[in-house]
Amino acid sequence: MYKIRDIELELSTYCNADCPLCYRNYKTFDEHYPDKFHRPLQSVKDQILRYPDLEWVRLVGSISEPTMYSHFLDLVTFIKSKNIKIELCTNGSVNTREWWQQLSEILTKEDSVYFTICGCKEWTHEIYRVNTSLKKILRNAKAFKSENKNDYAQCIRFDYNNEELNSDEFKEMVSQFSNVYWTETFLLKDVSNYTYRYNLNKLKPFQDKVKSYESVEKLATLKYEKGLSKVATCKAYNEGRLQIDVNGNEYPCYLTLEAQIDPYWTWEEVLSMKYEACKFCEKSIVTLCEEKDLDYII
Repeated sequence: MYKIRDIELELSTYCNADCPLCYRNYKTFDEHYPDKFHRPLQSVKDQILRYPDLEWVRLVGSISEPTMYSHFLDLVTFIKSKNIKIELCTNGSVNTREWWQQLSEILTKEDSVYFTICGCKEWTHEIYRVNTSLKKILRNAKAFKSENKNDYAQCIRFDYNNEELNSDEFKEMVSQFSNVYWTETFLLKDVSNYTYRYNLNKLKPFQDKVKSYESVEKLATLKYEKGLSKVATCKAYNEGRLQIDVNGNEYPCYLTLEAQIDPYWTWEEVLSMKYEACKFCEKSIVTLCEEKDLDYII
């Protein structure tokens, strides 16, 4: 019997940041999520209770900043009362030091909080993390840090900041965190996908991988369009995961959420590659990405 052990929850449609590659800057976003609202707390609680085998709740925010949710601390307290682990990904640029200290007291060493950082200078950090403040992030991270050592600097590598992320200055700055997590940006969609008026070329993956990403993307698209993609290696299915949007709708993952696949989708359809959103999870494409260290393409 299939069991849901891991859910990613969207809590509102509010965000202080304006990251150029975010789903919020897709041309389809306003059509899919036209209203600004916070999901009712009781509705979120009730949905969590529908998954009796739940081990993880991830408050990542595909379309929002999780810590702007009006009932955030109450929700976190409820989740922890059910002995469920929490992963929070935040731009870290909102709320007071006291708020972050309070959150630290609720969470445990089993939980993890990722503060995203894209440079050691304010202007380089803000090239991608538009409308956030590196100074506030470091202040709030310091206020959150505790003996639980569950704070992370999540460092996103782009072509524009590759050299800076390798610098001693950057490594010194992130050394204040208990943990440092290095990640990479994904392959950009076609520029026609975005509403953001910005030089998106600055936000490409660093040059060592761009050509490889593009080759994999062409292969994945070709296999899907030619009907050669029949079997998916679906991480969501294999790990018992679900993506839940701000309306409480279930999706396999954030890519299928962005694509707004049929709300009556089934795992059989996902695993047999019915949806183009799954093209990078075709079995041979997954194997290729693992062999070539190209997992961050999506």
